[in-house]
Amino acid sequence: MNQIHEIEFNKVRSTTEIFEDFWNFIKEEWRQYFLLMSVAVLPFLMIQAYFMTQMAADGFLDAVEMEKSMNSLLVAALMAFLAKFAAIFVTSSYIISYRNGKTLDFDGLKSMLSTHGLRALGATAVMMVLLSLGFICFFIPGVILLPPLSMLVYDVIVSGLPTFTCLSRCINLCKTNWRQSFGVVLICYAALLTVSWLVGYVPVGETASIFVASFFSMVSESVVIPFILMYYSLANQNLQL
Repeated sequence: MNQIHEIEFNKVRSTTEIFEDFWNFIKEEWRQYFLLMSVAVLPFLMIQAYFMTQMAADGFLDAVEMEKSMNSLLVAALMAFLAKFAAIFVTSSYIISYRNGKTLDFDGLKSMLSTHGLRALGATAVMMVLLSLGFICFFIPGVILLPPLSMLVYDVIVSGLPTFTCLSRCINLCKTNWRQSFGVVLICYAALLTVSWLVGYVPVGETASIFVASFFSMVSESVVIPFILMYYSLANQNLQL
């Protein structure tokens, strides 16, 4: 589906302009974008939330309950990983189509998945492992890695280069403007933490809370969009050096 799109991704932006164009993109594309996200991401998040609820209910009082809780934790962790992959992949694919003057549909998403899915899945795994190790190792390495890893999967998809080559590229992009890199990422994650905290106070029943938490988690995954806007801003700043 060919359309005229208003937002030019490939240009230098200030941090304020990144968030302004993020909002403009959502206003323009929210119906189709969140339709794809609902189909590709929401089921994983709901399964994750269900098993996290089961884990809390099972507890760790004896060996049987501990085994059930650990099984629930493993399933929840797998679902969280698949949800993260799906969210990044849908958003990246949507923006690639958008930049080509098209609106991504399910057939286009399937085509992107068959072409780029495995490399993007591997890049997502690398991203999650490095972030986990970074935060386990005295926290600071994880914070340092957040900006380049936030752009990694998108660069793997658009460049077609190996994952660790793309990681080096993303680190170099961040060096172009560390203030913007950390500013955008930290603002996004601060907003996510605030929303997660507020959702925890929504007075709904257990079943409804699974859906509400999953829905807001899905919406929050749209933070990939400002990360991609930042990617192009940094890339164009790098060209000007």
